[in-house]
Amino acid sequence: MCSLNILIESIKYNINFLHNSILFRTFAVKYFTLKQLTMTQNKFVIRTYGKSEFALLMFPTIDDPKVAQAKLLRRIKKDPRFHKHLLEMGLSPFDNDYSPEQVRMMVEKFGAPGEYEV
Repeated sequence: MCSLNILIESIKYNINFLHNSILFRTFAVKYFTLKQLTMTQNKFVIRTYGKSEFALLMFPTIDDPKVAQAKLLRRIKKDPRFHKHLLEMGLSPFDNDYSPEQVRMMVEKFGAPGEYEV
């Protein structure tokens, strides 16, 4: 009976490992496909972006969306006038997206995604 429990736990572990691997690969494929679609003939497309999506594009070396978002927010808050202007344009911590106007302002301030690394 004990060896059966060990076998079952081993199977559960392998299934969980496979599931996580598949999720990571799915995320990676979606992210790189998104990056290719976003950059059109070396020009960044100004449109509405999810906050995580835009942050990951701005920091391509970061894999975790929350870390990328936090880093972008720190970068925005370094310039209080810029942060205030974004807030006046409707930026809210409760929104999930950046408007095209907000994206345009950030690209003008920081450069297009991938052009800099802080």
